[in-house]
Amino acid sequence: MANPKMAATFCLLEEFHILSFESKVSAYEFYNALTRRTNNTGLAPVKSRYECFIGHDPKGLDATVEGECAVLCPACLHPGKNLLDNWENAPQVKCWMYALFVTIDANFRLKWKVVSNNITDPSLSRSWTYFVEEAGYKEFLAEKIDIVQEKSTCSSHTAVNMADMKTNCVTN
Repeated sequence: MANPKMAATFCLLEEFHILSFESKVSAYEFYNALTRRTNNTGLAPVKSRYECFIGHDPKGLDATVEGECAVLCPACLHPGKNLLDNWENAPQVKCWMYALFVTIDANFRLKWKVVSNNITDPSLSRSWTYFVEEAGYKEFLAEKIDIVQEKSTCSSHTAVNMADMKTNCVTN
């Protein structure tokens, strides 16, 4: 950054982090508390640095690219971040610690999705975080329409085996 307008210590950011979890304080409330600590009289207003505090991008909203606002899952495995060095060579009895478990929601047909649409309930992120861009995703699905869901051989996966059926309820 060539011309910084504000700096915050890690101690301050950690304080905000803890207060946001414990007290549910918002970034706006925390920032206003900081400005009041700087000058609580109101006689000499403090120059606003709120946009800097919340990470305002000077390039604007339209410069945000897909996935840019997503936060890595701290529970997921990320080599170089939350895995020990040489984790690939762990003894067989400890390999379970490095397994990735992927699950999905059993609501395969997303029945509640029809309650709203993008006109009445527009997306706030336009694929900036965890959900992909809708038009591209629908195109991808249209190309895969003829692929049949693989049937499960597990005894209790009725939802998987009945995902392609056109019934309103699933019974055992």
